[in-house]
Amino acid sequence: MKRILAVLMITLGIGSVFANVTASEKEATPQKTYKVYTAIEISELPETVQEVLFFDFKDYIVKSADVKTYNGKNIYLITLLDSENMEYQIYINEKGVVLE
Repeated sequence: MKRILAVLMITLGIGSVFANVTASEKEATPQKTYKVYTAIEISELPETVQEVLFFDFKDYIVKSADVKTYNGKNIYLITLLDSENMEYQIYINEKGVVLE
């Protein structure tokens, strides 16, 4: 029984060393992000986007709104809060279509 516990402890210890090394290697490599959004006021959202938020997401509170221009079209990143203060992010284009 002691041998089984010893082997198990060694195995778990080695596994955690590899997990920590992998995590630190990922942090060391800088990553470029092409999703640069600019914060805007909620009142600055187009009427179509405001209608989608009012009708489809009426049970949520709009926390923040950001915009990004992609291929000449605006994409809006909307951060929502539900009744339990869980945060959700949705993307809506300027035509009012919710993007996946």
